[in-house]
Order: sequence, then structure tokens, then C-alpha cells
Amino acid sequence: KQWYQRRVRGDSIPWLSSDSPSGTLVRHYVMVQDIMDQEFYTKQFVAKNKDDEVFRGTGKYSDILDLQQGYDVDWEDNQSLKRDTRLVYYCVPVPGRNCWTRPSHDVTAPSRDVTTSRDVTTTSR
Repeated sequence: KQWYQRRVRGDSIPWLSSDSPSGTLVRHYVMVQDIMDQEFYTKQFVAKNKDDEVFRGTGKYSDILDLQQGYDVDWEDNQSLKRDTRLVYYCVPVPGRNCWTRPSHDVTAPSRDVTTSRDVTTTSR
């Protein structure tokens, strides 16, 4: 707990809400119901367009690659293409957790829980 408090330093990471932008690090209070099998993902890639302009990207925190229009990934280039594995957690709202049962440090959390059916977390191995 102390390690976590030193890293986060209070409310520096915002709570997940319906207006949180995509690709933003957020906090979310859930219960892990199941851990799925490992899945492969594209950790790093290089894409080129027809003019040989290079675009470097990552698929680390997303299920799909965020490619700019007109760019293609060379899936056979093993030097610039890096793959890795990650665990997928199936998360659900904490049962019986209401606004009046939340701890005092949690008062800045949204009043209703916003839960997706599939939360993806990357683990390093």
C-alpha cells in the first residue's frame, strides 16, 4: 500500500467517467471476476505510406492498431515489429458498493460505476 501511495501521490490519476478520453490512464474500482488466457498483441510496429514516410506506433493499450490513413504495416519485418503477451481481466462492479459504503479516500470517485465488459491490463514478463 505504501509503494502504491508513493507512486500515485493522491489524486494525480483521475477516476474513469463517461467523458474520459480514449487512451488516458484512469482509476477504476472493480472486482476481478475472471482472468482469461494470455493473448498476443503488437507491442511496437513501424508503418510506411506510399512515399516511404515512417510512422511508429504501439498497440500496447488497445485492441486495435491506431494507424494513420494511407499507412501499412509490414508484418514480415521482424526487426521493427515487436509482439508480446498480456493477460485479460474480466471485471465487474464490486457487489454491494454504494456511495455511502465507499471509504473516505474514495469520495472523489464518480457517483455511479462505469464498467466495461472487458478491461485489458498488460503485464510484463
